[in-house]
Amino acid sequence: MAAPAKLPEMFEERLQECRQTYKLNVGYAGFPQLPSGFVNMVKQHNPHITELELSSNNLTNLPDDLSDLRLIRVLRLKYNQLKRLPAAVAKLQQLIVLELSGNLINKLDSSIAQLASLKELDLSGNVLTELPTALATLPKLEVLRLENNRLESLPENIGDLPSLTKLDISTNCLRQLPSSMGRLKRIQRIDAANNMLVRVPPAMGHLKTIKELNLRYNNLDDKYKAKADEGLSRLLAFLREEDERERQEEIERLRPIGTAAGPYMEYRSEACAAAQDQRWSCTVVAPFHWYRPYR
Repeated sequence: MAAPAKLPEMFEERLQECRQTYKLNVGYAGFPQLPSGFVNMVKQHNPHITELELSSNNLTNLPDDLSDLRLIRVLRLKYNQLKRLPAAVAKLQQLIVLELSGNLINKLDSSIAQLASLKELDLSGNVLTELPTALATLPKLEVLRLENNRLESLPENIGDLPSLTKLDISTNCLRQLPSSMGRLKRIQRIDAANNMLVRVPPAMGHLKTIKELNLRYNNLDDKYKAKADEGLSRLLAFLREEDERERQEEIERLRPIGTAAGPYMEYRSEACAAAQDQRWSCTVVAPFHWYRPYR
């Protein structure tokens, strides 16, 4: 078997250092790919490294055996040429911090959900247009950075992230936000500046832990912009009012309306009247009620 390629002297020194620090810095080396035998060489020096710095190279992928470094908790891959999340990364079950900013990633696949210990994910400065719903299944994710992409929408279930405290979605192409964002129980800061938002989901008025909501440089409707300019507490109060107003409108839309039909009273809501298939009415013959299809 061929011996692993020998790294330059400076990397030999860094490999020696990682014996003591459990951190390996191989950033700023200009590698289009990691040298053959790189993982084996790392394992020979310290198979238990917890932090790996690979930023500012020209990496387009990572070797599959990188997953052998099972104890990595911090992986930095900023400013490379990655277009996808490398398969080996999704197998690093101990990852807490994953930095992927400044790459060419245009799609994030559902394998991201395998990183159940992840607390910080930085995908800023890529070319993402959408995100998988699997992203919202990360139970420990606290910080999610998505700024400077091309996102046109967010997953409808993004509000299911139970630990999220900071979300940066600024400088994208978002025209609306999912109403589920009103369920973010621990969120403190949301930066949604420099998008194309016209309004904000009224459900977000119920965010109890929010401390900062940046909506500057959007296309907000006049009343939303006016409230945003008055400060966070006024904006949240306005959103709660809007949420209640929409709830009452929905109740009214579903309220049955009675009309005489011979000896019967037929009831149907505005929603039923608008529907084109399977409309239902309530037929009343005192003192009993039963339902039959309305034709």
